[in-house]
Amino acid sequence: MTPRTVTAEPETWSDPQLLSTAARLWEYALNSELENLNLTIAGLATLQALHAEGTTSQAALARVIRVQPQTLRRTLRSLEASGYLTSSAPTPGARGLNISITTAGALVLAEANHLEQHSYRSITGGNEIHPVLVTLIKGLTAAHPLERS
Repeated sequence: MTPRTVTAEPETWSDPQLLSTAARLWEYALNSELENLNLTIAGLATLQALHAEGTTSQAALARVIRVQPQTLRRTLRSLEASGYLTSSAPTPGARGLNISITTAGALVLAEANHLEQHSYRSITGGNEIHPVLVTLIKGLTAAHPLERS
């Protein structure tokens, strides 16, 4: 494989460089829109996972989002301070906290999901890259799992 020269023209970039740059630009654009809701992309992903999973632990939530539990801690504190989730002590003898989405969190999630989808469609025109991204994520997850056995 011949190395590519980095230029200002994306057409000449490698696929990994394109993906990395697109992800950064997408994150910047969506974070700008989510700012009015007192959310970030990390917060949105957390609320989406909580909505899907129901009350859960930090460790379980981190597995769903595919981050380390320590990475999630700051996002959880921010979401709790905004009133979007609650955390409570688990049953006696259990470890960690039980984390739940609040009514306010569910409302802001609905609005944020709409923003995310509208923004995505206005940029891409549809879901053409969705299957490719799913395949990429599944392949990377299988090759480089976050949790070591």
